[in-house]
Amino acid sequence: MKLIRELSDLKLEKSAVTIGNFDGVHLGHQRLIKRVVSEARSSGYTSVVLTFDKQPKNFINPRKETRIITPLHVKIEKIKTLNVDILIVINFSQHFASLSPEDFIHNIICDQLGAKLVIVGPDFRFGKNRAGNVDALRLLGKKFDFTLKIIPFLRIEEVKVSSTEIRHLLYKGEDKIASMMLGEAAI
Repeated sequence: MKLIRELSDLKLEKSAVTIGNFDGVHLGHQRLIKRVVSEARSSGYTSVVLTFDKQPKNFINPRKETRIITPLHVKIEKIKTLNVDILIVINFSQHFASLSPEDFIHNIICDQLGAKLVIVGPDFRFGKNRAGNVDALRLLGKKFDFTLKIIPFLRIEEVKVSSTEIRHLLYKGEDKIASMMLGEAAI
């Protein structure tokens, strides 16, 4: 896996991309990333995971801090085990936070990463003020000529696997279910 920290260092022709914070790299994230790797390999594309060096919510609203599940170095190591070609860790800066949904998709996902396939979860949000959603992404896919695939939520015992849910379970001391969602042996 090639780790990229500066987008200016990268220009791809054809890629399959997933985008997200991936805090915890839980089973839902793993399923999404494995799908990107699989689809990229079968299409002759480069598999790309785009994530952030810090929790975007904490950057935008530092007074209401969201605890992270895994520090960045652990997130990188967990993603590395999933056989991704390229992991991009974006410095979540004021400039990046101010990109409109269309600018983010056009300038970064399409022009720099050469995305031909984008795979995200149903609650994916992007762009300034999280203004973009999967419906907007679907329209941008038609405009900029990439395929969009939405992967449904993974559920364990009727509960949606999500970083928010894992944080909640850990707070309540329900480490066993949280560990299951993280794909780890029970603590």
